[in-house]
Amino acid sequence: KFALTNTESPLAEISWRVGYENVDHFAKLFMRHVGCSPNDYRKQFKNSLVEQAYLLPNT
Repeated sequence: KFALTNTESPLAEISWRVGYENVDHFAKLFMRHVGCSPNDYRKQFKNSLVEQAYLLPNT
């Protein structure tokens, strides 16, 4: 999850770094455990950061 939310690394590279040679298998397992695809997880995280930025008070 950290690599998805804190890097711009492609999914294939992240998959390989965590020990999966097959990115499709990694994505399938990620979906099973997290409830969404790795790409959707990344998008949701980025969207939540944008929302948080709007909620921060201007100082």
